[in-house]
Amino acid sequence: NLEREATALMNLGALAHRQGDPAGGIEHYRAALAHYRELGRSEQVVMALGNMAEAGIERGDYESARHDLREGMALAWRLGLLPRATVMIFVYGRYLYATGETRRAASVMRLIHAHPATESQTRPQIESLLAEWGCPLTAEPAGHDHTEVDLDEVVADMLRE
Repeated sequence: NLEREATALMNLGALAHRQGDPAGGIEHYRAALAHYRELGRSEQVVMALGNMAEAGIERGDYESARHDLREGMALAWRLGLLPRATVMIFVYGRYLYATGETRRAASVMRLIHAHPATESQTRPQIESLLAEWGCPLTAEPAGHDHTEVDLDEVVADMLRE
């Protein structure tokens, strides 16, 4: 059964990824992605792309991560999969931080922390990352060289080539 195999591959990818082997994780995620595409399972396609992007960030392969983020967000946004889109934005925040854009990353994380479509298990992860980055959970007062972002702006940035 292709569906079960894809699920198993996603689990193997997550296991490899969590055990410090993001390249191995990507291999499994990519195989699962092919199955999900064949099955027409759009939400799972987005999930696989998000996992691949996270593993790419951890490997320092920012070009591949950016590509996976763009493709996953385009599909999630087009299909109105808002909870999946917020996960993609979460990964984009991690991407921004990894590429040296700490302030923007923190603004993106605060945006999705407050968004009603963000899954409850993502909020503590955001809080932990912001604390790790030395960034406040709430926006700083105006005049503190701090710019907040809005959802449409973030999505447009993610979809930009």
